[in-house]
Amino acid sequence: MDRFSGKACDTIASEAIEALKTVAEKHGLNVVPARGNYGDTEFTFKASFVIPTKVGNVTVDTPQAKAYANMCAWNHDFKAEWLGQTFMFKGMQYRLDGYKPRSPKFPFICTRLDDNRSRKCQEGLIKAGFKDK
Repeated sequence: MDRFSGKACDTIASEAIEALKTVAEKHGLNVVPARGNYGDTEFTFKASFVIPTKVGNVTVDTPQAKAYANMCAWNHDFKAEWLGQTFMFKGMQYRLDGYKPRSPKFPFICTRLDDNRSRKCQEGLIKAGFKDK
């Protein structure tokens, strides 16, 4: 390899996550990948080991997931079991990943599964996606 590309970094990061998962499972932890950055000759990969906690019946491993589970305790329009579940919206498949209480306009965090990129979502998208569930 002469230089790093975005695709090469994605491949390296996914392989690193898989390798770190075996270490995490050995110690009862979860691995949470974060954004990295790369240049021509350097790639910085970021990940965290977290102790999984249970909020109700849902195991959460990120601050956004924990915030979503806590929000569900007082906002009965949403269900804690939706966390990590997939839903369809306008022909695209999404996964609900969490909630950011300090973001009033787009508080929900979702991943669009077509390109595996994180998206900020409004309340209406979540309700429309889970209306049949």
